[in-house]
Amino acid sequence: MSLAGARRHHPTRRRSDLPGLLSSLVRTIEGRIQSRLLRLGYGDVRPGHLGLLLQLDRNGARGSDLARRAGITKQSMGELVRELELADYVERRPDPRDGRARLIQPTGRGLMLIAHVRQAVAEVEGEAARQLGRERYAELQGTLAELIEVASPASGAVPVGPGAGPAGGQAVGSGRALRGVMAEPAGSGATAGSGPTTGPGPTAGPAGDVLLPKPLVV
Repeated sequence: MSLAGARRHHPTRRRSDLPGLLSSLVRTIEGRIQSRLLRLGYGDVRPGHLGLLLQLDRNGARGSDLARRAGITKQSMGELVRELELADYVERRPDPRDGRARLIQPTGRGLMLIAHVRQAVAEVEGEAARQLGRERYAELQGTLAELIEVASPASGAVPVGPGAGPAGGQAVGSGRALRGVMAEPAGSGATAGSGPTTGPGPTAGPAGDVLLPKPLVV
């Protein structure tokens, strides 16, 4: 079912309040990404894992940094990391810059999963752009990015939603949750407002590395 079809299918469930709209949008995006992953055999990946996976690259990151980017507590992020670690998608390694710290790094299996997650994000965004039109979609990107900025705690404004959720996911009514699902890892080159495309799928690079398609930023 397309995004437009989903709206027609549940016409009485539409909400006009901002947290409700953002919550519905995130649930729809997460559900469509998860359905694509299920078809690829990733039955052990749930929506709460997406924000973590989309923040990782092959260099890894500290758990505290991942939690900050996703807008959740370190305890909640630790639970997500443990689940992905048990499934052999990530592993913990000493940080070469600080022997007391540990990095969360994707395994070979995890790199392929991340590539598929990013491809699924690109496909969902491409579908939305086709339905709305590229100009309206670019405007939506800019508006959401601005809303997230003004609603962040650093701005002094009241957050859009209730904030971080319990272990296993983010509070989907918040701007941070939307950013967590659609954000790209540090160091990638995509910028907000760039035209949405479906993009290439995962490909093999030098020494068997998986080249990860860049997600689009909302």
